[in-house]
Amino acid sequence: MRPKVQVRLWRTSIATYEDESRRAQYQFILRFLNNGTTPVSVERIELHRFESWHPWARSRILKGKRLREDERLAIPALDGTTYSFYMPVGSKPEAKYVRFRVLLSEVPPLCGRC
Repeated sequence: MRPKVQVRLWRTSIATYEDESRRAQYQFILRFLNNGTTPVSVERIELHRFESWHPWARSRILKGKRLREDERLAIPALDGTTYSFYMPVGSKPEAKYVRFRVLLSEVPPLCGRC
């Protein structure tokens, strides 16, 4: 059976540091909900920018992260988990629309708008 995974942008904020050697970053908290009976793991998370809301609009990747084997998020069946995704403040999306693209293990890519 295919997993039924929902990806939602739960919260965004700016993470700042008292140590000036580290830059402030945008923090996106993604919520993964697996409503299926098949457990999956997240292999890659990407943030894309779009100029239009149309599904066929061309995108440009702003940031992508392939999770190492020990970092991969395991999403159990009928359960959920959260993940924090960081991006430096200087690279704020200039587009009106951004979308997270999530690649799961042995499953076609899932996309979600925010």
